[in-house]
Amino acid sequence: MEAVDLKIIGIAGVAQVGKDTFTDSLIDLFKEQGQSAQRVAFADALKEDLKDFLLAKTGVNPYTKDSSSKNLLRPLMVEYGRLMRALTHGQYWIDEIKEKIENNTKNNIISILSDVRYANEAEWVNQSTSGITIHLHRSGIEAANKEEAHHDPLAQKTCHYSINWRNCENASQLHHQVEKYFHAFEISSRFIRSAISPPNQKTSQRRLVSARIGRKT
Repeated sequence: MEAVDLKIIGIAGVAQVGKDTFTDSLIDLFKEQGQSAQRVAFADALKEDLKDFLLAKTGVNPYTKDSSSKNLLRPLMVEYGRLMRALTHGQYWIDEIKEKIENNTKNNIISILSDVRYANEAEWVNQSTSGITIHLHRSGIEAANKEEAHHDPLAQKTCHYSINWRNCENASQLHHQVEKYFHAFEISSRFIRSAISPPNQKTSQRRLVSARIGRKT
């Protein structure tokens, strides 16, 4: 397959910080501007890898919404994810989703990768001229385990932007908050009109953004 400059946004942060919620709001904002965007996740690739095995051996679909079943499957899925990363020097899950993102780009669909957890995953997104990486932090939400506590700061340092993500009382406030970041980062211009240059990746400059959209210099 020919090389494609991917239209991709990577969202990083610890579990429960709001990555999927942020992703959903971004998709809505692109839709308002007539641009298609789609959530893509490493976790979905992992579930696809294990789906047939889990159904055959346990009768449980890894896509289940049942919380007790999810809790039973989680240790196996986490360890399988780690194993495949270790066997491929962190490349396996990137390779699993790359073709889908390339196809989205060719069809003018922006891919929003909603579960960036490792620095090499953020670096892969940054390799694309149009790629943007955003790290989320929310007060009161801490790393779920030692591995996440180790890797999340490394991923944060690799991301172009780091957001202090505020708790919101309702969906309207949440959407408004994401909309401010959407305009502050000129995301629409970058992907829809390609009117601005990409972030300076050579200097690895990272902008820390508060609720006021202020930037750390």
